[in-house]
Amino acid sequence: MGPSDSNDATADEIKKNGGTATSYQCDVSSIDDIKRVSGRVRKDVGEVDILVNNAGILYGGELLKMDEKHIQRTFDVNTMAHFWTVREFLPAMIQNNRGHIVTISSMSAKSGTAFLIDYSASKYAVYGFTEALAEELDILGHTGIKTTTVCPFFVNTGLVKEMKAGYGKILEPKEVASAAIDGILTDEPVVLVPNRLWVELHLASIRHVTDQLPLAWRDTLNFKTKRTMSGTNITLPF
Repeated sequence: MGPSDSNDATADEIKKNGGTATSYQCDVSSIDDIKRVSGRVRKDVGEVDILVNNAGILYGGELLKMDEKHIQRTFDVNTMAHFWTVREFLPAMIQNNRGHIVTISSMSAKSGTAFLIDYSASKYAVYGFTEALAEELDILGHTGIKTTTVCPFFVNTGLVKEMKAGYGKILEPKEVASAAIDGILTDEPVVLVPNRLWVELHLASIRHVTDQLPLAWRDTLNFKTKRTMSGTNITLPF
């Protein structure tokens, strides 16, 4: 199934559930194509109130063995496209002081992943892009425009073929979409999927801090650490 067929299938599913949908195909790495398709969208349905930047690709591999064109393509699609789509649709949101920009990032934006250096870096970039954009909109007084960054674990979209044991299950697209919608409706600035990843990130930050403490301080605080092949296990004093 090609991109156009997939778009049409999604639109058909929305219609079957009582909604209205129109599908388009766009090369988000091309500024000209974004301008072309955005013009069609405005003509067909009007201005965009919610922009979801969801396009992404993944090549991966050992950094020194990666093809240069694949690294460039990763950033063109995963990162630079956000600049071009936001610049295209944000002016109308500012005029109306209403809108929502949704960035589909990744857990790789919160913890870099070996052999996915290109992908991790591109997702770190869009996380920072949206964080900075939210601050800029606030400073400029455009308080009616919200941003939400969604950071899911690996999703069953065809980008990831298999997972090593112990990494957890691959998420289904509808699971991530549901969490993203909840985040949009409640104006959450950041959504992690699954939600338990918040706990794991906090524990990882604690591990980093305690690793920097002198041994005597760790004993006083009653932190017990144990080095393993998979990292550092911590027993907390509460």
